[in-house]
Amino acid sequence: MTDEEQAEQRHRCLGDDSLPLDVHTAGALTLLFGLQHTKLLELTVRDVIDDNAMVALNLAGHRLPLPPEVARLVRAQRDQCQARWQFDQTATTTPWLFPGQEPARPLTPPTSI
Repeated sequence: MTDEEQAEQRHRCLGDDSLPLDVHTAGALTLLFGLQHTKLLELTVRDVIDDNAMVALNLAGHRLPLPPEVARLVRAQRDQCQARWQFDQTATTTPWLFPGQEPARPLTPPTSI
């Protein structure tokens, strides 16, 4: 991907409201920080550190501060997933940041045949 294409995709992830929230959030984290999908899918809502002044992600014990646009997306994703988890806590003890179709499992990357 060229720098221009990456910048265009990043801009789309941050500003295109026609995309689902999880796509916005995962795309922004991937394009801005180079996070691998496997790392993203391991995140839980508890990995979102929000002290109302700053939002960061806990990645292997390290805090990754988020810029305001990304912080807004991560907060919204966390809140949406936390509400879903609160509704169906019996299915899992882990509130995934990117839950799968089954609440007990995180989202899985697509596989090619």
